[in-house]
Amino acid sequence: TGEAENGTITLKWKKVAKAAKYHLYVSDDDEILLDEFETTSETVYVLRRPLDPQKTYRWKVVVTLEDGKTIVG
Repeated sequence: TGEAENGTITLKWKKVAKAAKYHLYVSDDDEILLDEFETTSETVYVLRRPLDPQKTYRWKVVVTLEDGKTIVG
């Protein structure tokens, strides 16, 4: 989920069982990467980068499991 407040956007996702790491990607509608974040345990990220309110943005989390398999969410 995404929530905007005071010029920041908070992105949250659910914890996945047996996840080794989470890799978050934020891009614009042209699929230009604007930000990324990698963590082994966090399920929240605060995007402090200013975004154009007239544009559409996308975000996804790629989960790498302990066995090396990935899940794209």
